[in-house]
Amino acid sequence: MTRARIPLSVFRVPKGKVALTLLLHGRKGLTAVFDATDIDTWLAAFEAGMGIEMTDRTESWTHVQIRELLRRALDDGSADLDTCTAAALWLALNHPFGSETVRRHVSSSLCELDRAHITLSSDARHMWSVAVSEKPGLM
Repeated sequence: MTRARIPLSVFRVPKGKVALTLLLHGRKGLTAVFDATDIDTWLAAFEAGMGIEMTDRTESWTHVQIRELLRRALDDGSADLDTCTAAALWLALNHPFGSETVRRHVSSSLCELDRAHITLSSDARHMWSVAVSEKPGLM
């Protein structure tokens, strides 16, 4: 994973990479960049560490629980960038109602552009959204 401080407005994902930006209301944003080939590894490791079964992926309560754990870890500073990235990636790709669409957009972006940028954000009402493009989805 690459670690650098550059303005998000000028950031572009390098070829062969996936960037994941986490923009949660009231918190400093963070962006992680990793090889596109690592997506399955990150997801499998996260699920194993959390004890998530395949059937849990489509359950709303699983999504809500992971969002809350991620918020708490960011608030108290107990999570590192890798853990936050894995949780945010899991949330973006396993939404109970929109995961197929998000996965299709990530796959399409990787096939067509050889890069993808996933932006996971929340607003003041704790409503979450996901955007996929070749650059940050600033919302």
